[in-house]
Amino acid sequence: MAARTKTRPTPAPKPAGKPKPATPKSGSPKSARTSTTKTARIYSWNVNGIRSAVSKGLVDWLARTRAEIVGLQEVRAGLDAIPSELGAL
Repeated sequence: MAARTKTRPTPAPKPAGKPKPATPKSGSPKSARTSTTKTARIYSWNVNGIRSAVSKGLVDWLARTRAEIVGLQEVRAGLDAIPSELGAL
């Protein structure tokens, strides 16, 4: 006679939530410190005509993004040709 085995139902998966930070191993140098992560908003854009980009809403886009660092590539405009709206940011 074959032995009977009891089967257990498969547990339901845990709902997705906020991931827990990794805990450093005991005794590691980082175990005594808490880490904080900050995100920087960095944008780089080849505007291909800074005066044209300003007329198409560049200044509004910059205000909405709340960027911390912005790199605009423009090879044709001299400093005197850069619109004053950009200087106000």
